[in-house]
Amino acid sequence: MWNIDESFSGIFKLTGPNYSVWKSKMRDMLVCKDMWLSVQYDKEKLDKIDALTWEAMHLKAVTYIWCFIDMSLYNNFNEETKVDVLWKKIRSMFETKNALNRFSVFKRIMRLRYQTGSSMAEHLNAFQGLINQTTPRQ
Repeated sequence: MWNIDESFSGIFKLTGPNYSVWKSKMRDMLVCKDMWLSVQYDKEKLDKIDALTWEAMHLKAVTYIWCFIDMSLYNNFNEETKVDVLWKKIRSMFETKNALNRFSVFKRIMRLRYQTGSSMAEHLNAFQGLINQTTPRQ
């Protein structure tokens, strides 16, 4: 059994602009908590898991993800009870899919400037987040 306080360290709430970094961190957290299988596969692909365990796995993962979605976005996702559907819905809302969106991201990269008073790590995270938006991944 995992301690909920320990599980919240190192992750932050999804706000939209931080999607690419949030996605990687959330995927890592779900893997560590043995919940990633429910995102990756549907029930038909995992015949060895009984239905009750499968439902519990989904509920646990969905609830965990909800904890890390900003309240301004929460209503877009709070009806989902299947983690694979929730994950796809989050991806479809934030991932760059067409040339116009990709061009917009490239423009934001070109305009990105270091903000005086912020840390270099914050600047590099912002840059990496934009780069990640140009390369769609699972």
